[in-house]
Amino acid sequence: MVYIPKVLVAQDLKKGDLVEVLTDYVEKSLGIYAVYPYTKQQPMKVKLFIEHIYQYYQKYRDTFK
Repeated sequence: MVYIPKVLVAQDLKKGDLVEVLTDYVEKSLGIYAVYPYTKQQPMKVKLFIEHIYQYYQKYRDTFK
């Protein structure tokens, strides 16, 4: 038995290769964070990258619960 973020094994759970055993257990909430140096004006490429990551992971937000 192992405690691992669901997002890391979502495909294996869908395929049936892994099975959840402690379904009543409340797991910790995870997040994704962008860490970058402070500047008065955020470079456009940083803004675009953060937006891209946000949009990409919206498809998988249920696996982060």
